[in-house]
Amino acid sequence: MENQTLCKWGDGLWIFMVWWWQLMDNFMFKRFAFLIFILSYAMLVFPQIQKGIVKTRGRVDERGVHVPGVGIPNVFIKVKGSNEVGSAADGSFELNLLGNDFYLESVIKKGYVLVDQDMLSKQYQHSANKLVIVLTTPEQRVKDEIAAEKRLRAALQKRLQEKENEILALKERNELNEEEYNKALKELLASQETSEKHIKEMIERYSRMDYDQLDETNRMVAFYLEQGELQKADSILKAKGDINNRVQQYLEHSRLNKERSDELEKEKAEFAKSELLASRNFENLAIDCYNKHEIYKLQHLNDSAAYYIMLRASLDESNMQWQLDAGAFLDNYMSDYDAAFGYYEKSLAGTIAKYGEMHDATAACFNSIGNVYEHKGNYQKALEYYIRTFNIEQGLHGDNSPEVSVCLNNMGGVYGYMGDMHKAMECYEKALSIYMVKYGELNSYVATTYNNMSALLNGQGRYRQALDYSVKALDIEIQIYGDNHPALAVNYSNMGLTYGNLGDYNNALGCYLKALEIEQSVYGEVHPKVAATYCNMGTLYSETGNCHTALDYYSKALDIQLAVLGSSHPDVATIHNNIGQAYDRLGNFGEALACYGKSLEIRLGIFGENHPEIAKCYLNIGVTHFNAGNYSAAVEHYNRALEMLLPLFGEQHPDVAMLYNNLGLSYEKTGNYDAARENYNKSLDIRISVLGDSHPDVASSYMGIAGMYNIQAEYPHALEYYSKAFEMIVASFGDRHPKVALLYNSMGIVHCNMGDMDAAMECYYKALGVRMELLGDKHPDVAVCYSNIAMIHDKKGEYEEAILNYRKSLEIQLEVLGDKHPNVAATYNNIGIVYNNMELYPSALEYYEKALEIQLAVYGENHPNVATSFNNMGAVYFNYGNYGKALEYMRKAYTLMTGFLPKGHPTLETFRHNIEEVESMLEQN
Repeated sequence: MENQTLCKWGDGLWIFMVWWWQLMDNFMFKRFAFLIFILSYAMLVFPQIQKGIVKTRGRVDERGVHVPGVGIPNVFIKVKGSNEVGSAADGSFELNLLGNDFYLESVIKKGYVLVDQDMLSKQYQHSANKLVIVLTTPEQRVKDEIAAEKRLRAALQKRLQEKENEILALKERNELNEEEYNKALKELLASQETSEKHIKEMIERYSRMDYDQLDETNRMVAFYLEQGELQKADSILKAKGDINNRVQQYLEHSRLNKERSDELEKEKAEFAKSELLASRNFENLAIDCYNKHEIYKLQHLNDSAAYYIMLRASLDESNMQWQLDAGAFLDNYMSDYDAAFGYYEKSLAGTIAKYGEMHDATAACFNSIGNVYEHKGNYQKALEYYIRTFNIEQGLHGDNSPEVSVCLNNMGGVYGYMGDMHKAMECYEKALSIYMVKYGELNSYVATTYNNMSALLNGQGRYRQALDYSVKALDIEIQIYGDNHPALAVNYSNMGLTYGNLGDYNNALGCYLKALEIEQSVYGEVHPKVAATYCNMGTLYSETGNCHTALDYYSKALDIQLAVLGSSHPDVATIHNNIGQAYDRLGNFGEALACYGKSLEIRLGIFGENHPEIAKCYLNIGVTHFNAGNYSAAVEHYNRALEMLLPLFGEQHPDVAMLYNNLGLSYEKTGNYDAARENYNKSLDIRISVLGDSHPDVASSYMGIAGMYNIQAEYPHALEYYSKAFEMIVASFGDRHPKVALLYNSMGIVHCNMGDMDAAMECYYKALGVRMELLGDKHPDVAVCYSNIAMIHDKKGEYEEAILNYRKSLEIQLEVLGDKHPNVAATYNNIGIVYNNMELYPSALEYYEKALEIQLAVYGENHPNVATSFNNMGAVYFNYGNYGKALEYMRKAYTLMTGFLPKGHPTLETFRHNIEEVESMLEQN
């Protein structure tokens, strides 16, 4: 017979959902970060004239020669609260300011756009320096982005090839053996691969950079970085002197200045000289630190990249932007959330002191702090900060601004994590309407919001609607990016997850293969996103019963992640978790628990004790204990997970409902039906409240209740609840889905228990038809159908047909699961029952012994299935007339089973009755 499937978190879906929210986090941060670039101070004069120039972008040609930008005439510039002015023939203009601070309201020239769109959001201060506005044509902007991307990717590929040639030369000179060569090559690939996030940031920077605003030295550093000539860029920086010494010299000058500030009047001339030295060094030091940071970031050497971005932050702790930059890198690249939080708090304190709360810079800080809380799983605090960000942006820019829609997307993500699907969708729909009005449908922001809505609908079990939104997003992205862009890979992966949920495994695999093809062409083989797709493919193969292939894909993913991310990263914990699930399906419970232990250790180090990821580990450990028959340990781990989630999410959350459902199943197995019923009903109430009364998870709760009624022999009630579940599942998925087959199977069990063998057989054949169509003829679930059909033949006395179907089941199980799996033991046991019914006792005993050998190897001696085998063997000895042996095995069975079932349980009563019957026969003889 088939057990009800336990609910557990699927990390294949989780890894991509988490990745998607992280992608959104990074986008939000950059958007806000540009809003708070701090301009130089100027004295407050009223009224004042701000001089400026509007021009094309300064560039360098392929040899590094500076090509200055050209002034653009007849550009109309307007400051909020002032009149519009036009630029002269050379691009110069003068703005009449009403105060020290000002905002640009518009910059208009037909056929031109701003290179930096965020100029219209920034607050400026009057300055003696010219305000530089850089314009370009849309066509030139696209050309610049394409050219920058080509140069960056070509440079990275060239550097990789040169290094590969060096390693090959060493091998050919016999300075490296084969093993050293392979190791060096693997290390090279890991060190040279750069993430798409890095490439996108570099493309954005260099396609917009105005080389006119850099001095000659920094122009050459930027040029060499863009060309991928990292050594040349580094040599220019080194020519200025050791950057650590220069930073220390700067900090020493600052310290001396502070110490001597009390004697300023006496030493005014010397102090001015020292201040001038610090001022001259300061800007160059900051640029050099950032360039060193980028050099290491491009090589995926995050520790060194973090060092230099933090070194720049240390130069001026009052520079709020630098603190935000350091915090963002530690947050998004290093997962060092506590350190990131410290930098964000510094930035927030300085920003509020300077601008107050109603300012874009303050909003950027609140948003960044919200990101950290979201990453740490404190969704209530994350939502609090996102709402504060929303209120600021709404007050500054109005209800229908892009800044507000960014906040809505962030809030929608957190509401989704918290289980409030209605509010999450409401946020996404508002964001979408703003983007549609602002940009039209053919826009990447619109596609991103469609993808967010798809992920949310997936979580609600509304898979067909989720697929519709994914298709909309994909259509937009293909029109914008073409058919070989990383954004499409993300979309294909999400569609693969949706198809998997719909039971359409062929389309799911097709989507994953498309994603993999794009990712390998863009990133190469050794990259975290390639690993994520391998992980998703592994999960798909695991779900379809091909666990050995799943383990192969998980192993590929793990090798990549360890090489690139190291051993203490959340994605590495995810892979260990998924490998554990595959071992659990293979019946190798010891390996499964060991993998979950590794996952738990990594996640505890990153997130601490009270986090949803820790609860996920305890849940999956509980599932494995349940499958191993250790129901008390399963209950213990489910309760630990529940204790963590209740304070984080409250009672009304889908994950809390999942835990109650699993607790119900565990209590049911121990015969504690009151506790089982209580937990099933809690699960059902939450799911109806949160997800609505037609969600597939509600059907799962109905199935749990139906299973309990079946065990209690309340068969009409069992069929009633299975029928409710069946209607909901067919409405959600159609009639060709794995859950439909599961329900046919479950209803067949009830019909069998009611003695209606024809109805049971009909259900089992329907289940077999669905599973053969979806899963093929070599899947463990197909083997279950053959076993159930065989059981009906056995009950009808059609023993040869029963043996034939059990052997079909056994053949599949041995091929797919191996010869040491609990399901194989169950089939051996069932064959033994048939031979016992045929009075072929030696054959019956042979198969019972085969079953017992596997059970002892898998479970040890203390397990209910072992007790059942002892009882069956005792029955055979009884039929032999060997009452002494029969009594020995039946007493072993009874003693074992008393450790699992409460006094008075029907199974215990059956075992006790068997013992009494054997004792009676012994007394008569």
